[in-house]
Amino acid sequence: MIINGERLIAPPIFAKIADRQDGFPGYCTAQEVSGFESAPLPLTLSSDEYFLLGDNSPQSKDSRFEGPVRRQDIIGKVVRIFYPFDRMREVE
Repeated sequence: MIINGERLIAPPIFAKIADRQDGFPGYCTAQEVSGFESAPLPLTLSSDEYFLLGDNSPQSKDSRFEGPVRRQDIIGKVVRIFYPFDRMREVE
């Protein structure tokens, strides 16, 4: 993932995902996913907006397609990774 022209490597999980390490499949760009129209890029977020990515990049209709999400619309918090089973754990 690229933010402001820089590859996102912090927290370290982003580097693992992008580099397809430890069983992570990597990310697909919006152009690599067929069937959805992507949000206009480049995208500038306001202070109360978030760019959300789904965990199944080829199948997730996330901010790559729907655009940013306002803070007031976020109603939950990740507490557990359930699948794949070999990566099941609590999230702090």
